[in-house]
Parts: sequence; C-alpha cells; structure tokens
Amino acid sequence: IKVRQLGTCAAACAIEYAGRPIRMGNCLGLRLRGTTANFLAPGKGQKHYAFFLAASETKSGKEEPETKLLPELHGPQVLSWYLQRIRPLFPHHEESIYLFPAVETKNKPLSKGTFDKWFQRAASAAGLPMTFHKWRHGYASLLLATDWGNLPHAAQLLGNTPAVCERNYAWIDEEALIKEGQNKMIESAEARR
Repeated sequence: IKVRQLGTCAAACAIEYAGRPIRMGNCLGLRLRGTTANFLAPGKGQKHYAFFLAASETKSGKEEPETKLLPELHGPQVLSWYLQRIRPLFPHHEESIYLFPAVETKNKPLSKGTFDKWFQRAASAAGLPMTFHKWRHGYASLLLATDWGNLPHAAQLLGNTPAVCERNYAWIDEEALIKEGQNKMIESAEARR
C-alpha cells in the first residue's frame, strides 16, 4: 500500500516538475484513454509523454496547450515506471480511463482527499514543508524572482492572466522590484544626458 502511495505521489510530482504546474484536480483527472483522453503516452504515433487541458477543465475557461514531459527533468522515466509498476497496484486499473484511478470506486479518478493525505504523509516523512499547490507557487516564484519580466511566462505556465499573477505574486521580492525600478530611473536619466 505504501509503495502505491509513494509511487502515485512521485508520478504526480513528475507531471508538475517535468511538465508544468497544474491544479491537483486537473492532475488527478488526467485520462489515458477514451474520447476525452488528455494524457498521451508514447506509442501509436506519439513520441513522448504529454498532457493538455480542455477549456472546460480549467479555472480560467481557456484551453491549455499540450505540454511535453521533459526527459532532462526525468518526467518520462518516472511516468514509465509508474505505468509499469505502480498503476497496476490499483484494483480497477485495467478498466479505469484515469492515469490515477480511484482506490475503491470503478471509473473514478483518485480523490483529492486521498491523494492529499498521501502527499502530506510523504512530504512530512521527507521533512519537506510542501503542499501540492506549492508546485504552482514555486514555479511562479522562481520565474518572477529571476526577472519580473517573466510575468507573462509565469501566467502562461499557470494558466492565469498576467494581472492575476501580478496580484498574487507581487510580494515575492519587493526590495528587488524597488531596486529594479530605481535602476530603470538611472538608465533613463543617463540616456537623457
């Protein structure tokens, strides 16, 4: 049981890290097959692991493009291992269309409550102050701390508008933003001389 829990957490983290940070419900709702499949695995003309989200599945109501899992970040390797070794440990894995099938109920994805319990248990055991939602905050924080000009990139990765990201992440490094503004003023003043 513990292997199934940790393996599931590892696969979900690989999607967030080697793909892009999507909401927990979107991650757990990824589908391997059927007319609404949105998680793509290599084979039958598909060369890589990837996922996409339809407009009806996103908070913004906008379709999110296909995102390839990067081999440099070991996403495909983790997903291959999960599909071969961990997913078969779920009782209804053969019938389920979901990448992360429910533990007891057929034709349902793994519940957010169950997954969150597994994730929190794994994070605590590793001594990490981590929640699944922090993948989103982490990506945005790293991009914006590097350069506030990355705001459009952070917004695109998160499936938000730049205004939403600006409102939620303006706190990241106020001191650096002030210094950046001051430097732009110096550049402007020097350009006028």
